[in-house]
Amino acid sequence: MKNPYKVLGDTAYIQLHSSLEAAIDAVDLPVIMSTCRSWYAKWDKSAKTYYGYIKHEVYGYILMHRLLLDILDIPTIIPDHINHNGLDNRRSNLRLCNKSLNGSNRSGPSTARSGHRHVYWKKPANGRRGCWMVWLVYNQHRHYAGYFIELPAAVAAAESLRTKIHKQEVNQVAPQAQA
Repeated sequence: MKNPYKVLGDTAYIQLHSSLEAAIDAVDLPVIMSTCRSWYAKWDKSAKTYYGYIKHEVYGYILMHRLLLDILDIPTIIPDHINHNGLDNRRSNLRLCNKSLNGSNRSGPSTARSGHRHVYWKKPANGRRGCWMVWLVYNQHRHYAGYFIELPAAVAAAESLRTKIHKQEVNQVAPQAQA
């Protein structure tokens, strides 16, 4: 690796060629250093984050997180940055998933009235008062978390539902990456 870096505790910070830094676990530094290439930052407008990459003759470019997780030749397995920061490549921030699951962890505003993903307002009907309804569609199945009077409770239920579905799917995806 031709980039300068510093190690602080268990984390190594690599200076990319755009004045940005990528964070990795210090134990992964030998993997990054073995590339003998310069690392750059690449903006991904759909993910709205930067990713670390190197130029490569065969692949065109190699993303840092795919190299660290050793999944260069497995296109169906997608590394997910839990905190949505593509330059944070510490193992505690990365998890393996498929395309559908990765999309369910996207950030950004919701078009729902609540301003939160998977939380919708159910209009009053038959003399009942309105409430917040929590549901999401994953793998062509609708998953419900229930109805809530208070918005904070509905938001918490939506997060819990996303986490539950994500854990189930990660358990199914991770063994494929090891095969």
